[in-house]
Amino acid sequence: SCNELIGRLCLDFSPTFDSHCSRDKPGKENNTSIPVLRLLQFSRSPFVSFGTIKLGSSKSLPLRIENPTDDATMTVIVDKISASNGFSVDQRSFTIQPEDSIILTVTWTPVEEGGVRELLCFVANGIVKHQAILLGKAEATKKKKKTLWDSIKSKKGVPAPSKEKKRFRAVMTKNTVMKEYIAIKTAAICIQSAFRGMMVRKQIAERHKSAKMIQKTCRAYKQRHDYLTLRNATIRVQQQYRAIVSARQQHKRYCSLRSAAITLQSMYRGLRVRKEIDRKHKAASVIQAMYKMYRTRVPFQAMKLAALVIQRQYRCHLLRKEARENFLKLRRSATAIQAIYRGNRTRRDIARMNFAATVIQRKYLAHKQRKRFLSIRAAVEFCQRHYRSVLVARRDRRDYFANCRAVVAIQATFRGMQVRRQIRREHEAATIIQSHVRKHILKLRFQRLRRAVCTVQQRFRANKMMRREMAALQEQKSAALILQAAYRGMKSRQTLKQMHQAATTVQVTFRAYSACKRYLAMKCAAIVIQRRFHATKVAKQQRKHFLEMYHGALVLQACYRGLKVRRQLLQQRQAAVLIQSYFRRHKEMVKYQAMRLSAIIIQSHYRSYIQATADRENYLRLRKSAIMLQAAFRGHSLRRQLAEKQEASIIIQAMRRYQQVRNAAVCLQKSFRGMKGRELSRRSKARFLKEKAAAIAIQSAYRGHCARVQHAKMQANAAVIQKWYRSLKLVQKDRNGFVALKQATLTLQSALRGMLARRLAKRRWAAIKIQSALWRGHCSRKHHDTSKVISMRRRLRKVNQRVKEEDKLCNKTTTALSYLLGLQNYAYILAALKHLDTATRLSPECCERLVESGATHTIFTLIRSCNRSVPSMEIITLSIQVLLNLSKYNRTIDAVYDVDSSVETLLELLQIYREKAGDKVAEKGGSIFTKACFLLVLLVQDERRAMEVRKLPKVSDRIRSIYRLTLRKYKMDAERNKVKQKMNTSLNGSFLLQATPRKSKPVARFAPDWVLRRDKLKDIVDPLRAIQMLANALAIVP
Repeated sequence: SCNELIGRLCLDFSPTFDSHCSRDKPGKENNTSIPVLRLLQFSRSPFVSFGTIKLGSSKSLPLRIENPTDDATMTVIVDKISASNGFSVDQRSFTIQPEDSIILTVTWTPVEEGGVRELLCFVANGIVKHQAILLGKAEATKKKKKTLWDSIKSKKGVPAPSKEKKRFRAVMTKNTVMKEYIAIKTAAICIQSAFRGMMVRKQIAERHKSAKMIQKTCRAYKQRHDYLTLRNATIRVQQQYRAIVSARQQHKRYCSLRSAAITLQSMYRGLRVRKEIDRKHKAASVIQAMYKMYRTRVPFQAMKLAALVIQRQYRCHLLRKEARENFLKLRRSATAIQAIYRGNRTRRDIARMNFAATVIQRKYLAHKQRKRFLSIRAAVEFCQRHYRSVLVARRDRRDYFANCRAVVAIQATFRGMQVRRQIRREHEAATIIQSHVRKHILKLRFQRLRRAVCTVQQRFRANKMMRREMAALQEQKSAALILQAAYRGMKSRQTLKQMHQAATTVQVTFRAYSACKRYLAMKCAAIVIQRRFHATKVAKQQRKHFLEMYHGALVLQACYRGLKVRRQLLQQRQAAVLIQSYFRRHKEMVKYQAMRLSAIIIQSHYRSYIQATADRENYLRLRKSAIMLQAAFRGHSLRRQLAEKQEASIIIQAMRRYQQVRNAAVCLQKSFRGMKGRELSRRSKARFLKEKAAAIAIQSAYRGHCARVQHAKMQANAAVIQKWYRSLKLVQKDRNGFVALKQATLTLQSALRGMLARRLAKRRWAAIKIQSALWRGHCSRKHHDTSKVISMRRRLRKVNQRVKEEDKLCNKTTTALSYLLGLQNYAYILAALKHLDTATRLSPECCERLVESGATHTIFTLIRSCNRSVPSMEIITLSIQVLLNLSKYNRTIDAVYDVDSSVETLLELLQIYREKAGDKVAEKGGSIFTKACFLLVLLVQDERRAMEVRKLPKVSDRIRSIYRLTLRKYKMDAERNKVKQKMNTSLNGSFLLQATPRKSKPVARFAPDWVLRRDKLKDIVDPLRAIQMLANALAIVP
């Protein structure tokens, strides 16, 4: 039933299979429940779920493995399977054709109770790994209670079911479980779809409810907004009407106040104008006085400043002339002293070298003659005794090497205090051995001396018998020579054998390390290349499909855009017509609204005028009535008091009329007096302006005349000073030319003499060195020319004969340039850069050929396109090494520097690959950092290039920050090493060796690897030293 299915679904926690991962082919069964493993990078690992199995039983499930590629055959090997948990497969290795698949049967026989989750790992083509996840749960079988019938059957000996029955039952159980699983899966899918539909419907209902709420809110907001707009318009109209009424009242009050204010202002302005005129007159007088003073002071200041400048220049000229004469005297003296000292030193060096060569030749000839004499005198006895001593020395040497091997084993096993104790014991043993060896040497020397004395005595006594013993002596001489050659050959073979053994040990260790490193690098490169190849292949397929879709989309887009453009043009035309019609309508509407507004305003004004006229007539009528009533009432009242106040009114009227007449007379007098004063002030001002203009004209003419006279004098003085100064400069120029010519002649003479002396000394020294080297080579070949050396020479000749044409540096360079300029594969680019590194390190012609091909731009572009991955860092390392080889050669360094943004690219490399604590690729990054620093040092050795680099924006700041970071890191490392050393010293005692004093060497310079000189500097490998050299080369103070 459905409830049972739901209960089973809740109890089964194994993941379901993804039906999209399997690929159904026509003509085959659609196995939707079989998990699928696709042999692609970053493909999802499938789940193989065995469900619940009883202990003691087993279960097999299929796993489909697909090869989705269309051109590569996959060889798959089962790399890892958990056999200890009971898992097994029917095939351990198989091959899958392109776009094909294979079904692998996985069997599980649980060995213990509980859930199991294991990985089944596959290796495709020996490189790419894929995984499948095995899930299952094992349950213990419940013991059945033994009944009477079971005991009877056991007593009767009923046979156990056969294997066929067990297999049939297992198949039936499997079919039942599969049916139950499919039913559970179908029920779960139904429940999930119903639940998802319910959730979707619930979300849709909530969204509908939210939309209704939003619509209701928007409508309410719109209605309220319309209401507020209407309300604000009404309030604005009311405010404007009230403002108009209030404005009319204020206008009336303003007119009354304005008339009074105009009267007061006219009087006040008259007073203020008169005061302003007086103040301006005073200010004009002050300004005129200050301006006259300024006009007089400026020429004086200019003349004073010019005199000071001329005096200062003349004094500086005198001081400069005196300093230059002193400098020329000192330089001539220094040049003479330097020439004398260099000549003396050169002659002294040549004499010393000649004397040393003479002493060496004399000593060497004396040593040769004495050696020959001693070898002839005591050859036979010495060889016999020496052979016995060789046997003893060989036994001692064997014991010594056994002790050395024991010491090395102990050093490799124990560290710290035991290491230092062992070293102390070794030193004691070495001291003992050295004492024994010295004793043995002294003993042999004493014996040789004693034998020499005896031999001399015997030779003196046997001088008379010399002729008779000459034949025997010749035989003894030949025998001695043979024994000496045999002994020397034995010693040389022993030494060579020991050196071969030591070199073999070192080479084995180094080759193991190099092979391991090369294998890891090749493995990483192969993985990267395979990934890139598969990704490129898939990308090509996707690009092909994308291009097809892209071209189709372009056609559809062109059709659609054409239709859209035509529609837009039609719409734009209709819109233009509509806009024009609307614009004309708007224009007419504006005109109509203006006329309508004018008419309304005129009508409102006319109506207000009519209304005001009517109101004024009513007001006048009412006022006239009120006046008539008031007049009647007042007349009645006044007639009572008329008799009493008639006299008083006559007096008051007379006084008021008198006051009015008086005020009018005073006002007329004030106006007349003001008019007269203004007329007088205008006339006086005009007269003053005329006088002022005349005075200004006279003053300007006089000052101009004085200035012209002064300027003529100054010009004449300046011409005299210029003539004198120019003549002085010409004399100095001629004298400086003569002094420079004389100094140049002396310098050239001294330089030529020094050059000739040095050249002669170099030739003599080179001849001495060549002679010494030839003699040493002859002696070395004479003493060490054994059968092994001869066979080695023959092998080298054979190797040289077997060299192919493509192994030449020129052919390698051509191939590498074609790869670098034409291909874009990482493997070809790495091979090309390695060939270019070898060619540019060993041949200057290859350097010039690389520069002529324009590959330097390609190398910088390749560096800029790389990231921080391991292959990219290898490419950057090789590229910088090639640029270093080019920069060491003086004919190709300009080509490296002239590349656009070369210095910026190297600074970015310094910024990216500076050594950081905890960086996983710090070793490679440090190598790139050091090489980039070294390349910048080589580029800025020229002063012109250094100046150009300093002028680049923010170069000094960036180099200074990198130098500080590197210095801080090295200081921290040094402090850590000091702390560790102190701790080791405090724990294990002190074992510090004294530093060996070294002689200071002469300053050397960098040179290409094909230059074989002893004074050539090696490449910089220390990052701190590299960044310090860069900062010193650019004169940057950190």
